[in-house]
Amino acid sequence: MNNFEALISKKIGTTLKQERIKQHLSQKDLASGICSQGMISSIEHGEYIPNTAIFLALCNRLNLSIDQNFLKEKLFF
Repeated sequence: MNNFEALISKKIGTTLKQERIKQHLSQKDLASGICSQGMISSIEHGEYIPNTAIFLALCNRLNLSIDQNFLKEKLFF
């Protein structure tokens, strides 16, 4: 993983974890029907970048709207 990928991975993980905790969901609840709890843990620790389908499904479960503002505010700045 290069530096840019590591940075994005960490920001994705932090964003998803913060929203999951805010909504009082366990990793298992978030993962249900999408991926494994272990994958959620790896994503939240910045060890794994989810593919587009998983990322969108997780954002949908968390009611996160993926738009240009989200990408700018949460991932790039």
